[in-house]
Amino acid sequence: MHVATRSMWLMLSLALMGLVVAPAAAQADDWTPGHYMEQALSTVKGSVLSVMGDSDLGLDEGTCVFGALLQPESSVSVEYEFERGVTYAVLGGGDEDAVDLDIEILGPGGEVLAVDNEPDAVPIAVFTPDSHMQATVVLSLYGQEVPSFTAMVALREGGRQVPEGSMDQAMDAFFELCASQASDTNAIFHEEPGHWCLYGAIVEPGQSAWVRSLPLQAGSHILLGAGDSDLTDLDLFFYQGDDLFGDDTLPDAIPVVFADTGHGSNFQLELSCASAPTWGFALMGVLDVP
Repeated sequence: MHVATRSMWLMLSLALMGLVVAPAAAQADDWTPGHYMEQALSTVKGSVLSVMGDSDLGLDEGTCVFGALLQPESSVSVEYEFERGVTYAVLGGGDEDAVDLDIEILGPGGEVLAVDNEPDAVPIAVFTPDSHMQATVVLSLYGQEVPSFTAMVALREGGRQVPEGSMDQAMDAFFELCASQASDTNAIFHEEPGHWCLYGAIVEPGQSAWVRSLPLQAGSHILLGAGDSDLTDLDLFFYQGDDLFGDDTLPDAIPVVFADTGHGSNFQLELSCASAPTWGFALMGVLDVP
């Protein structure tokens, strides 16, 4: 493993200094979970745009955006695949209450491959692995007594440079859809400790983005997705193991699946681009119904 060169680290750090984040136009201000999750995504979006503007890094392939509600002094993690010789930057951000977010990238034996544990809420961990590997990326919240919605994005050298407008369109559509479902059901973002509740990815026509090993507690859930204006027809499939549990294949761009499940960690979520003129950016989420 090679930690990023000093010049790369300085370039990315300077890109984040003095960053002023302008949140996307909120579509769900009256739904508190959506308001604060949108703040977290807007914060990390600002960091992503700064880094992309000063480097050749862009969004990684597959599911590379993650969001979670973190309790004070707690963490959430994801197993992530890294390619040999490619420089990666993993960026984090939180809502207005977030004080100190850290990111660690841990190797198969728990060794620290990269870390940002500075006392701020915009961490960035950068490294270049010297072998193809699956590592654990950990996002942790410190320094406060209240929970915060948080988000994390993985960039890679030569990745997809997603326009700000595409990100905003996907966020607006996603949070509007979430708020609509919440108004009918009183749903909230999935908030089990150590679980993610939001995911994002680049999707190509005829291809899918996946969430593997999706853990859920017993209860009623809403799985949903939305994307930018180029993604005209998105389908959503929810699996338990390899068995289809529910789906939404209507010819629209805002699929929703309702599911009553038992407790388990073997669920999977697939967002498929059934029709689009080109690739686009999309978000997926998990809501819990009280």
